[in-house]
Amino acid sequence: MAINKSELITTVHNLFVGRLCSASAFTLVWYDWALVFPKEYETMYKGRWSLPKALLLYIRAITPLCLTFTAVASSDFRPALSDLVCQVWIYMQSFGMLTCLFAANGLLSLRLIALYRRKRLLVWFIISFYLSSYITTLGLLTHSMTVFHGTIHYSEVVKSCQATAHSRTMAAVFYAPAAFETFVFGMTAYSAMKDARIITGNSAPFLIVLYRDELICFLVMIGLRVWNCWIYITQPVSSYAMGTPFMWAANAVLTIRVYLNLVWLAKKPLITVSDYPNHGRAHEAGPSINFRMPVDNPKYRSDKRYTVGLGNELEMAHTFSRSHHENEGEGGWT
Repeated sequence: MAINKSELITTVHNLFVGRLCSASAFTLVWYDWALVFPKEYETMYKGRWSLPKALLLYIRAITPLCLTFTAVASSDFRPALSDLVCQVWIYMQSFGMLTCLFAANGLLSLRLIALYRRKRLLVWFIISFYLSSYITTLGLLTHSMTVFHGTIHYSEVVKSCQATAHSRTMAAVFYAPAAFETFVFGMTAYSAMKDARIITGNSAPFLIVLYRDELICFLVMIGLRVWNCWIYITQPVSSYAMGTPFMWAANAVLTIRVYLNLVWLAKKPLITVSDYPNHGRAHEAGPSINFRMPVDNPKYRSDKRYTVGLGNELEMAHTFSRSHHENEGEGGWT
């Protein structure tokens, strides 16, 4: 098959930029891990197992390994690869990144649920939106990979793995997660506006860090998703490896740092708190911050007191005291 000279030059250029992006993503993930590992070991690895901890450890384990393999496979310092290795690499990169983004947005969902946990319908909507967005994304990615599969090969001309097919649904894999992250950001911003009126005392540092980090994470990730959408819609197939490794690395770094920032802020010894729904039953909350917010409800005399456990997960135990009884069957939730 004849090779168009201009297309070859474009392909070589795109692969070179892709190598630089893969190397940057590889460096970012491992350098960040080297910086935070001592504190990460104290806060994450020594705590009890929980869902947030499992999600974080999955991100921490899968992301560096896959990005290392991607950096090596896309470099020109290795021997020629077989078509099978190329297929394994592209599948691993695609579905590995999807599962890590799924885990990261799972942590976003847990933090949002912690803010709105008393609104049952909203909690169910958050969970449904989260699951449906990634089920849709999985279907779109699977369809795209079936289009790519037959054309994935190792090119001796450019010394790299290549795919010649183009899937129109590939860019769509970024839409549903972006919509979910925008929803999470909007609900978090709404909560921040409400809390800004009632933040008092010790609550300020925790809430400022929480909302600040959520804002930074959202802006960075939405920018990277828009960049990748632009690449997949307007650029040739040879440029597909430019944006995805860096988006994957940035997502892992931001997700873990958002969590660790809250944990580092909460450097306190293990405490025991009382939980109203359990009628004063004591339980361990882990390293935590205690703060108060006034309850905007005449039925309650005391403030609404939050104990935010951060050592293993973001859990909020609400304690209320009734000033008087109005309805016999009414509980203490507002």
